Amino acid sequence: MIKRLLRMSVLGMLTFALLLGGGSARAVVAHTDPSAYASALPESCSIQDNGNFALCPAIAFTSTRDNPMLTMNTGEIYLMLTKQDGTPDPTQTRRLTNNDGAQTSGEGFATLSPDGKKMVFDSNRDAVAHNESRFISDLYVMNLEDSDNLQHPVPDAKQVHLTRGSSATWSSPDGKKIAFHASRSGIYSAATLAREDPGSPTLDSDIFVMNVDDCRKVKEQYGVDDCRQIPGEHVKNLTLATSPTFIDEDPDWSPDGQKIVFTSHDGEKPDHNNTHGEIYMMNADGTGREQLTTTNTGEERSPTWSPNGTRILFMCRRGGVIQMQLCVLNKVNGAWVETQLTTSGQHLTPSWSPDGTQIVFHKPVAGQGQQLALIKLNQDGTCGTCPEEQLTSRPGVNVFANRGVLRITGGAPTVTQPSVRAPAAPPVPQPRGR
Repeated sequence: MIKRLLRMSVLGMLTFALLLGGGSARAVVAHTDPSAYASALPESCSIQDNGNFALCPAIAFTSTRDNPMLTMNTGEIYLMLTKQDGTPDPTQTRRLTNNDGAQTSGEGFATLSPDGKKMVFDSNRDAVAHNESRFISDLYVMNLEDSDNLQHPVPDAKQVHLTRGSSATWSSPDGKKIAFHASRSGIYSAATLAREDPGSPTLDSDIFVMNVDDCRKVKEQYGVDDCRQIPGEHVKNLTLATSPTFIDEDPDWSPDGQKIVFTSHDGEKPDHNNTHGEIYMMNADGTGREQLTTTNTGEERSPTWSPNGTRILFMCRRGGVIQMQLCVLNKVNGAWVETQLTTSGQHLTPSWSPDGTQIVFHKPVAGQGQQLALIKLNQDGTCGTCPEEQLTSRPGVNVFANRGVLRITGGAPTVTQPSVRAPAAPPVPQPRGR
């Protein structure tokens, strides 16, 4: 803890610079008095360990705001901080990743760990570098405390390749594991993808769980790039026992760490991507698979637990229309009861705020070219039909919001050399299915 107090992570420094009114990153005087340190933080931050660090609400999302003509497949990951009252502050946004100069690949589906120290995200850099489909993703993890760089817009935090897969979610509350969807057989090509979307599942997609630290140790020990190449308990297929024709994707870990909710499609049914997706839940060890929705002709995707574990928010297609709405499952007398929150327009990839009072999602908005904006919707029970508030106004794509917390520590900043983006990994050998 003493060593931690002698420095500050790059995001912590950026946050202080932003909170103190700087539009660009600048040096910050170290706080030696915990009370002074706490007074510089938003009221929404939670002070921990006698003032040694704080957990502050933040939103990680993908955007093409620095090059609006690009698509979401070539977006970067950004971090949006909060105002004093905890609501998102669009003016306090910083870029976390830097794509290749050709701008042919990108990152998405970033998720902050429960302790605010790490971020796991998708990248198609490896697939694009080896002439594979740009809809194939690999998972990377970034330690947000690794960098001391203050001047460069991209942290020099090390981005570590984990495995081929997409849409990771951290185990809660320990943050030691991630659940994600990946091919059962390990075979990836344009022909094996279920659809042409960023982070698309394969036709044999299953839900896997990985111990992140164990994966990194295995990679170093055996000199492999993908830890699925080495058999062991560091990676486990949770839905291996289900039919191989089912496409399992979009897992989300419950706040108490006991359950995982996910989407499953019957790949043998016609138009399975639009009319036959349902929400399922299982124990964190893969047992006790339970179907929560039974719309049959509808479509459900991207389930996400509320912070208190009593509600499950998801995208829902209702009434035979193409556009997605937002629905929520509430636990009532031991049964899950569905409520539709929105009725018109397109509402995509929702995420709860850490206190469960707000939802952030993305939707098309008016503008030149492809315009997708982050939208906030209050769900704290203080209004009947809550108005939507647009959070991003920059042209381009702003998508895949994930709300979480950022760990900020006090200390004297250190400036190092600018970062170099992690190179594309070599082609991933096809592992045998487990």
